[in-house]
Amino acid sequence: MNCVRLRIKTLSPVHVGTGEVYEPTEFFVHPERYLGVLDFEKFIAHFTERELLAFKHLCGQGTLESLVKLYILVDGLAQRYLKQGIDDFTKRRISLCQGFISHYKKIQNLRNNPQQLKREFNRFTIQRTAFSPNEEVPIIPGSAVKGAIRTAVLNNRRFKVQGKSWRDYCQQRNPHRPPRCDSKQLESEILRYPKFKFQYDPFRLVKVSDFRPVEEVKTRIVYAVNRKKGGGQARGPYQILEVVEPGAVFEGEITLLEPEEHKDAPKTRVDFKEIREALKNFYGRESEREFDEVKKIGGNIPVFSEGGFPLRVGRHSGAECVTIEGFRHILVRGPTGRNTYQDHATTLWLASEFPHTNSASGLKPFGWCVLYEAEKDLNASKEHHSPQLDVSKLGSRFKLVVKKK
Repeated sequence: MNCVRLRIKTLSPVHVGTGEVYEPTEFFVHPERYLGVLDFEKFIAHFTERELLAFKHLCGQGTLESLVKLYILVDGLAQRYLKQGIDDFTKRRISLCQGFISHYKKIQNLRNNPQQLKREFNRFTIQRTAFSPNEEVPIIPGSAVKGAIRTAVLNNRRFKVQGKSWRDYCQQRNPHRPPRCDSKQLESEILRYPKFKFQYDPFRLVKVSDFRPVEEVKTRIVYAVNRKKGGGQARGPYQILEVVEPGAVFEGEITLLEPEEHKDAPKTRVDFKEIREALKNFYGRESEREFDEVKKIGGNIPVFSEGGFPLRVGRHSGAECVTIEGFRHILVRGPTGRNTYQDHATTLWLASEFPHTNSASGLKPFGWCVLYEAEKDLNASKEHHSPQLDVSKLGSRFKLVVKKK
């Protein structure tokens, strides 16, 4: 067994979704631009009998209008308690992007316009990033890190199926429906194990722990907006996400187990040398491509410091960063249902301060991180005044020549 302790430093906003959202009874919005996460038991302990009856009445109605009234009631009570010097009910304070408060007030003012309220309220869902339920702190789940590493290794080993393309794994059974593609077959051929015989998968021997914060980690509520790579807004509706802000540091470990001495052991293995090489090659190449695309539309890009290896995790990592080069078959939605499939995405999901914006200035890509060995000082390059790695130099650092089939 070989175990290595590692650190992940976020370079851009990171959201690892878990399906959890902030419900109307779980937060209030303070006018000083923070979202307060409620300790519900302590919060309702301050209710008068009349306030408790009003709260129960709204919870029992179950309509959009009653949910908006619930937002207003919870906000109003929280603000009043804070003015009275009572703040024991606030578990966490999350900073807000510039456009959120006005958007929140707009939702509240729509309670007398049911048709528009339904349209707006269905999109007003604040999705929570992954967290430790016991400590209420953000984490980066080991499953997300392992998935990112697996994608990099698959891309690094794709020469194992040289001469093939997506057509060898996709079947068009109905011309009016999208083709059915067998990604499991592709992965099993690249990693050299029989399909559905997961006991032979070399990643069965790779164990990745959750990555926990080294010190206090700040999160922020932002909008995810869809932009065309050629410029201009795309068709995708905005999303509201809680993200880990750039500069956060998490620590965890990767353990490589020894294969058991019996017939069901994996035939091939993954070692740390290959993991490092795969991260450098795959995510280095993809970061160079995407950063060029973001710069062309006027967005902001992160900067890699010296040392470590590029990594991308979480939602909106981009179709190219979660697929295998040479086997990409990405759905591109066209007008009036005229969908096509291409080997690249035509839009980017970017973090924004506003739900709608005509300018790309300030937009940032999601999910970019750097992976370090834990014993190495994350600030070593800064302390020694080493120059930051300019994005334009990534090509020479992480160059990998690929023959397209």
